[in-house]
Amino acid sequence: MTEREKILVRLMKAGNSYAFEQLYFSYSKKLYNFALSVLRCREDAEGIVQNVFVKIWETRSEINTELSFGAFIFRIAKNMMLNQLKKRINERRYINYLLTTPEGSPLSVEDEINFLELNVEIESIVGELPEKRREIFRLSREVGLTYREIAEKKNISVNTVNTQISKSLEYIRDRLACKFYVIDKT
Repeated sequence: MTEREKILVRLMKAGNSYAFEQLYFSYSKKLYNFALSVLRCREDAEGIVQNVFVKIWETRSEINTELSFGAFIFRIAKNMMLNQLKKRINERRYINYLLTTPEGSPLSVEDEINFLELNVEIESIVGELPEKRREIFRLSREVGLTYREIAEKKNISVNTVNTQISKSLEYIRDRLACKFYVIDKT
């Protein structure tokens, strides 16, 4: 740890927000790249960086100013990423369970709650789609119209409908992949 860094850590420990900002600017990009290389999801990597620095600020009075600040924050990030990966594995197991549960078999209360939470997440993601794409997607998935019916209703080609639905599904998969780590695209 450089002398400048030691001074910044001491000042931050005393509550100096400028010193905290300087440490943030020194480490946030490295921390983000590290998190992105492990998590492979920009949003999760950004969340890790934010959570690490929130934790640093909240526990600043407990920081040992003699130890390497860089090693300290990377250890915090590593622990947060491990927790994130464990959460993804559990969520992926749950999705696989739902996909392999025969249709019509009764779900437990916990399964129903998880299923509802997943539906809320998907609905939120659908809400992020551009307006025209979202409308085409909902006509297909919620109203149950065929691609031809949507094309006639919207006065567009069937190929355009197909493209918009494909892009919608790809976006939804990508956003869910950030949360659940892996979703098969087949």
